[in-house]
Amino acid sequence: MLLAFVTGFALPFAAAAETRLSQSYGKLPLHFEANQGQTHEDVRFLARGAGYSLYLTAGEAVLVLTKPNPDAKRDLRSTPDVTGDV
Repeated sequence: MLLAFVTGFALPFAAAAETRLSQSYGKLPLHFEANQGQTHEDVRFLARGAGYSLYLTAGEAVLVLTKPNPDAKRDLRSTPDVTGDV
């Protein structure tokens, strides 16, 4: 009985949160640029922003998520190695 009450109470809030998330997702700023030597030659297009880099190759998409470090100043032109090489 208690579980039914809690579930019935929580579901409308979860549904509302999911709706807000879905509506916001399509509004994310995402701009692709052609790879003209900025990163590995297998990457055809890339998109970069605060906390993420997205690389598109002929056969895959690589999403790199990073936690911004407020103490470090990063050169926005530098990109991580998407090949996995160190």
